[in-house]
Amino acid sequence: MCLKLLVIFMLSCDVFVESLKAGSPGVCVVKSSARKTRAKPIQVAINKWCGKKKCVVRRTKLETYVAWRKQTVCCSGWQYNENDSCAPLCSTGCNGGRCTAPDTCTCDPPAVTHPEHKNTCITPQCNPPCVNGQCINDTCVCQDNYEKLNGTHCYHCEPGFTLAANFTCVKCQCENGSCVDNTCVCDTGFVLKDNLCEPICEGCNGRCIRPNFCQCQDGYTYANDKCEPICNNCNGTCVSPNVCQCFDGYINVGGKCAPQCNCEKCLEPNVCNCSDGYRSDNGTCVPICTECVNGYCSAPDVCSCNEGFMKNSDGVCQACSEVCTCNANGECLEEICRL
Repeated sequence: MCLKLLVIFMLSCDVFVESLKAGSPGVCVVKSSARKTRAKPIQVAINKWCGKKKCVVRRTKLETYVAWRKQTVCCSGWQYNENDSCAPLCSTGCNGGRCTAPDTCTCDPPAVTHPEHKNTCITPQCNPPCVNGQCINDTCVCQDNYEKLNGTHCYHCEPGFTLAANFTCVKCQCENGSCVDNTCVCDTGFVLKDNLCEPICEGCNGRCIRPNFCQCQDGYTYANDKCEPICNNCNGTCVSPNVCQCFDGYINVGGKCAPQCNCEKCLEPNVCNCSDGYRSDNGTCVPICTECVNGYCSAPDVCSCNEGFMKNSDGVCQACSEVCTCNANGECLEEICRL
């Protein structure tokens, strides 16, 4: 009984294996072994004499041997399918898509693979949503027979109608232009924007009210073919209304650029308007002396002697005959040094 069951099992296994064709997707060929028994003929001498030798008879003996054979099976990552073929296996499943290779989930457009869960297909959503189209790779793709209005809206109007600003189809209306085949064709100097013919002004950063006529905003004036900001007393660049970016040597004081000097009245950077008896020197006022030898001009026409010099009777700084210490007015403090 056990032998019958074994034979039936082996026959059914052979049918299963032979149904897979080598070379088909996911089919591998492996070698398998099985221990079998068979009857082996032998000659056995018996206790009977046939002439001068013992008689020999033929008998059979059961022996065990290993049988090898090639077998077709589904490769690793593949599983047996009902149509006698091997199908790829996605170990974590393939939600909303097709398992096209081991652990490979393929999504059909417009679906895409979830960025974190690779075994899940999702339908992308554009932000803002795509009207009358499909969101593919974050791009709005219009449906058949629809035209793209902008990055989020597609439209379709029947012949004789055109799209209005409120996203509805109306009969062609064309201000500052003409309707040609239900399409607005703008006059010269106008351009079509959102189904409206708007005037063209080159370099207008204000409001273009008619072709090449720019109406500037408050705080701006039209100059050099564009609207430029207005600044009062700006010794620099006016970057916006009453906002002055001063040149080098100037500083912004109360919205105006003032020159920098180390004096009370600064005409321009490092140029002073000095009082009588003084002159401008590198951004400051210094006193003027008609003649000052061996000394320095400490006030208008006041020469102070350098160290080691003293004034003689004529008011000229003269070297001391002996080494002495002079005061701030160039006069020797020691008696021996006085003239």
